[in-house]
Amino acid sequence: MKLSPEQAVSILRTVSLPSKVSLLIPADTNEIYEFIESLISAITTYRDLVHDIHLLFRFAPSESGGQKINEFALKSYRASGANILTLGNDQTIVATESGDASFVTGSDLSDVGPTLVVLWCEPWMIVYCGGKILEQIPFPKPEQKVQTTPWRHRPWWELRHSLDDHFQHCVKLEQFPYWARKSERKLLAGTRGTELLFHAPLFWWCKHFLADVVAVFGETSGLGQQKTDITIVTSSSGSIVLEVKWLGSNENGKVYDQGRIAEGVVQVSEYLTNDPALIQGYVVFYDGRSEDDHVKNSGFDQFLLHPKCEVPILFLLPTETPSATGVRIVKKLKSAKKGATVKKGATVKKGATAKKGATAKKGATAKKGATAKKGAAAKKGAAATKVRRNL
Repeated sequence: MKLSPEQAVSILRTVSLPSKVSLLIPADTNEIYEFIESLISAITTYRDLVHDIHLLFRFAPSESGGQKINEFALKSYRASGANILTLGNDQTIVATESGDASFVTGSDLSDVGPTLVVLWCEPWMIVYCGGKILEQIPFPKPEQKVQTTPWRHRPWWELRHSLDDHFQHCVKLEQFPYWARKSERKLLAGTRGTELLFHAPLFWWCKHFLADVVAVFGETSGLGQQKTDITIVTSSSGSIVLEVKWLGSNENGKVYDQGRIAEGVVQVSEYLTNDPALIQGYVVFYDGRSEDDHVKNSGFDQFLLHPKCEVPILFLLPTETPSATGVRIVKKLKSAKKGATVKKGATVKKGATAKKGATAKKGATAKKGATAKKGAAAKKGAAATKVRRNL
């Protein structure tokens, strides 16, 4: 199997951490290398079968004698919904189960034992060990340029972009459940409230995918802070406070509308005023309201905004999958194109009518001319008869 230079470097970087690996996993470097190499080979070979699903591969070095990774096995697992596969030291599948094959689950599974876990999430293979990310191996398509710096790892000063990444690749893809009744745009209430449903994944994202930070704390208290805050301690001169809110209605009948935006702004402003160690503040809203409300009713009083607080970020929660959105857009474009064609046809028809009118007019003129000519001839004949009679 031929690896791209980037993939080769990623593998070498993973197995070049022998001290850390040997302390966490009862397996030698060769076993780890063979485990990762076998997964790269399988994904490369059967990519068409797994490009639209997430899979978690868990390493069990003390087991062996399972089923080989092949097309038949992957198709049968896909059909049964099995997306967490355990591989032995001979790179065979020794156990399967169905579950949440997500970023958070990958980290949690690798912390049990601990063990080595790999998450396949097009176009990346993410390697976990002991609850931490060891490496991200890129799988570019042949026509694509390799992305040498993974979009997930951004410095803290690119937090705004990282929040966009989290929404696009975690929230929109529903890596965690938040809809109770999607068609009605009703959010889940959760055992500890709707807010925590969004807080926990974002906290995990910031903790794992923000670079150049000293620490990320979740559910901090003190200085009047509530349990839904995220505090990011930067490597410079202070910290960033991140407040998470939601808009819309949940299954318990709780409703938050436009007024909630001002409340969030005031809350973060109080944090920034009371704590001089905070250098920046964000308030993020996950909007479960209708698209119309999102566009028309998302304002707030600018005078409430603290100088160190960013403008509130509102993410509209989608109710359709990206593929469904694509189908709807294509259908709309085709409809618009068809309408333009019909209109053009009507113009042609109008031109034909005008041409017909011109022809009729021309015929009438010719007829009138012929009548006039006939009248003149008749008049001339009458004059000739009169002359003859006078003779």
